Amino acid sequence: MEKPKNTAKTFFRKIGVKMIIKDKWMSEQIKINNDNFITYQNTPWNSRVFGFNTNQIININYDSIGNLQKLIELFDINNKRDKINFTGIKISSNEKIIKKILQDNMFYYVQDSILLEGKLDYLTPYKRTLKLNRKLKEKYIEQITIIAYNSFAYGRLHSDFNIPIEISRKRHKNWSIDMINKDVPLFYYILNEKVISFMFYEIKNNAVSLILGGSKQGYGIYSPYFWSSIVKYFDKYIKITANISASNITIFKLYLDLGFKVTNSYSCFHKLYNKEISWKIA
Repeated sequence: MEKPKNTAKTFFRKIGVKMIIKDKWMSEQIKINNDNFITYQNTPWNSRVFGFNTNQIININYDSIGNLQKLIELFDINNKRDKINFTGIKISSNEKIIKKILQDNMFYYVQDSILLEGKLDYLTPYKRTLKLNRKLKEKYIEQITIIAYNSFAYGRLHSDFNIPIEISRKRHKNWSIDMINKDVPLFYYILNEKVISFMFYEIKNNAVSLILGGSKQGYGIYSPYFWSSIVKYFDKYIKITANISASNITIFKLYLDLGFKVTNSYSCFHKLYNKEISWKIA
């Protein structure tokens, strides 16, 4: 029996895009003791676009302000040794102590994000439904990556005044390419052979997480019905979650209109060790 072709691999090979496919990146720790440690990981998906080494803090565990300060200092020493020029962290918006220590150590605030959750018993999708396509055809791949490049104005990279907008856009395009390469499931809506909207998602423990979605510029009128159609499709699952930028008022209002509720909020901080770096913008 002939092995089915991977349309994404065929497409990206044609246009000369190098595929880097890894599902998990090893995390490491900087540890004082069992009660005080930072868990972090390298972020090659950012490094590819930025042109220098990057990482991110996944978690901070501490029992005193003094040990928190020491952990951040050790983390900075580690980053300088490994020639890391950019790092970031996302924490609960209620973590006032961590916010202060981060800013005392030259981390800067970028944006807040909101975690939204929808459950079957209170979601209110619209009556109008759009046809959702799930099987990705090669001829639509480039259109999806172009939407990912052009149609996002919010997010922690877009909100960072130290990062050129072209870098942020390229990062989103690469993110869509990586997910296509890894066969992350998605929906997309076609109108007159044009991709109008798309949404990548994952399902775990009977719950749906919406990862990345957007609409073609000039076609935002279809977004409410596209999002609503996705909600209807997943009406048998325990819940649907989405994490969005707090600045994206239009999408925030759309989720609320569909019945989603706010369950948490997060603050994002970045640190650029050498702000005089020369960005490589292709």
